[in-house]
Amino acid sequence: MSVRQRLEVYDLASGRLLAAAQRSGDAYAITIAFAGPDVVRIVESRVVPSKIVRISSLDVVRRKVTTVERPAPGKYAGAMFSGDGSRMYLADEPTILDPGSGTVLATLPVRPEQPDAGAMLRDGSLIVTRDSKLFHIGADGQIAVEIPIPMPEGYVVGQIGASKVLLEGRQGPVIVDLVTKKVVSVGQAYGPILSRSRATVPQFAENATFVGIGPGRKFLL
Repeated sequence: MSVRQRLEVYDLASGRLLAAAQRSGDAYAITIAFAGPDVVRIVESRVVPSKIVRISSLDVVRRKVTTVERPAPGKYAGAMFSGDGSRMYLADEPTILDPGSGTVLATLPVRPEQPDAGAMLRDGSLIVTRDSKLFHIGADGQIAVEIPIPMPEGYVVGQIGASKVLLEGRQGPVIVDLVTKKVVSVGQAYGPILSRSRATVPQFAENATFVGIGPGRKFLL
């Protein structure tokens, strides 16, 4: 948790403080995530006196903090991580980074028109939606799959099983299978069914049930 200018890591079972580190007062936190069981990463943005993104890694066991900085294109840089925390996606650039060193690993060949229309999956690959298409971009930064979708753009709110992604859009939820390259489900629910403000994409079971609000404000499964 981040308390004012201090990052604190607790054991939930015992409530014991495991590690803590002071944060700089010149930036605000935009993403906090675990990179494995013993490392916490915090991404911060600063606009004065210059625009930067700061990535700090707190080693809970060694109680040591390492920090890297890089120029930022704007005042806000949304950030997402792969499931193991070894890769990071900066939505406003958009680039794939090594969060430990700040090194750019790849620059996306397709840029989302809205930052939220791009998301890093748990394996380090990415989804970008625009122009009624879903682009699945591999960890190498190259387009692996291009799939038509029934919406101008969608927002990834979850992964289902091994190969499906759940998109949220104005028309309702859509499930796309990245292996068969097809839209397998189009829902009738309105409004966000899950939050898309997160450090990593949630993982759901293949048989997961989702709830939304449909016509007449009725709940739909």
